[in-house]
Amino acid sequence: SVCGDVLVNALGHTPGAEADCVNDQTCTVCGDVLVKALGHTPGAEADCVNDQTCTREGCNAVITEKLGHIPGAAATCNDPQVCTREGCNAVVGISGGKDSSVAAALCVEALGKDRVVGVLMPCGEQHDIDCAQQLVEHLGIQNSTINIFDAVEALKKQVSQSVEMNAQALTNLPPRIRMSTLYAVSQSVNGRVVNTCNLSEDWVGYSTRYGDAAGDFSPLCNLTVQEVKEIGALLGLPKNLVQKTPIDGLCGKTDEDNLGFTYAMLDKYIREGVIEDEEIKAKI
Repeated sequence: SVCGDVLVNALGHTPGAEADCVNDQTCTVCGDVLVKALGHTPGAEADCVNDQTCTREGCNAVITEKLGHIPGAAATCNDPQVCTREGCNAVVGISGGKDSSVAAALCVEALGKDRVVGVLMPCGEQHDIDCAQQLVEHLGIQNSTINIFDAVEALKKQVSQSVEMNAQALTNLPPRIRMSTLYAVSQSVNGRVVNTCNLSEDWVGYSTRYGDAAGDFSPLCNLTVQEVKEIGALLGLPKNLVQKTPIDGLCGKTDEDNLGFTYAMLDKYIREGVIEDEEIKAKI
């Protein structure tokens, strides 16, 4: 009942059983009782990875690894119990741009570097992969590189046997594969996926549904591009990462080329409601 992960039916969930204060625990999902067979050890010390502290009032004993703790599994009302264990990790896709850099740095500030996992996900060759490597080294976070090229190409081949993929589908496939990759990593390390989109991008829908627009929490969602840069500077991030020209990483154009206006114009409109060019206002 600390981290949101799920303890499943193997717990020995006995609907309708009477609770015993020493040995049993009331399920925090449906109110039924989880019985002594769970391996409930009164007074034992909790282990952050495998055990769960009993939430029965006045008990604080430990339910042990025998529960069959399955990180990230979905809860159903009849069988499992939702665990809200402390100690989960932030999992961040690291592109080497300002958004992923600042989001990762904020997570380090909040959780400590040992609880932040950076995942670099080039699709074949990535011309600025050195920027992503620079960021994880600067923050000192654990990281891995998972090349998604083979997965993207395999899926394109399979889908194309049924339908002809249009340009937009082809463009948005890599970010969706990246998000699937992040969730695969996250569920394996007791993690929560970080959405790295900022307010300016969200304002105009400049993201990929179920790609970079997905995630479990979004530390930048109320910050404009300019504000993200300011926070990056306050956090002491390398200037070349914070001030890096934003490129979508999909079609090779800059964000502003694709949008048809600058982030400075958009940010002013968001914060002040002011924009001089009516044509750009209509685009926004």
